[in-house]
Amino acid sequence: MTISAKFFIALVVLCGLGTMAFAVQLHHETVLWARFFAFLVVTLFAARCNVSLPGITGSMSVNVPFILIAVTQLGLWEAIFIACSSGLVQCLMSSRKTNAVKLLFNVCNMANATGFAYILYNLHLQNAELTTHSLLLLAAAAGYFLVNTMPVAVIISLTERQNPAKLWSTLFLWTFPYYLLSAGLAFLASTVTRFVGWQTAVCLLPVMFGVYVSYRMYTSQQPSGEPVSTMARAATA
Repeated sequence: MTISAKFFIALVVLCGLGTMAFAVQLHHETVLWARFFAFLVVTLFAARCNVSLPGITGSMSVNVPFILIAVTQLGLWEAIFIACSSGLVQCLMSSRKTNAVKLLFNVCNMANATGFAYILYNLHLQNAELTTHSLLLLAAAAGYFLVNTMPVAVIISLTERQNPAKLWSTLFLWTFPYYLLSAGLAFLASTVTRFVGWQTAVCLLPVMFGVYVSYRMYTSQQPSGEPVSTMARAATA
């Protein structure tokens, strides 16, 4: 591993540990344990549904909408704990070889992405309109996507001597439609929760499992390379 790769990993890890410490220090609200554990269990199960991306040393799980829902409905400490736990499960369940450094990098990267998304979403004022919430959720999803995928592209480029811009563009084409769907589902869940309750978020698990099966079938039929043109068109539509 090059010195620049080690430095970048150390930077991401330090930022992640700082984000976790800040979240613990900031936490003052009472935890609704039933809601917290329900979100945790569902997100961990979703993290087990892992799809290897062709042509990239990485994978994607269907935990994104549940992390975004946690960002909108839970505290910062709870959302980061759920995201980091799901990131840990995702690494352990991956078909590719993993090690302690990779685990630590991915977990801290999840903490950074979740913390950034939480900050973006909570910029709103109290009793903000539904339109404001939807725009902030889109901003949170975009922030989560950028902070989550860009460090991955950079570290892969540093360790495998590839073009980081090309790697990130490939990641974008494969995952952008899924992140867009996740933002829509998170908005739907947060809207319904206002009238029904947080339990509605759990009902999204069968939907995301269907998305996982579809993605896995699609990627298994593609050659080991960049997404085909149909996927590119879906990403830019």
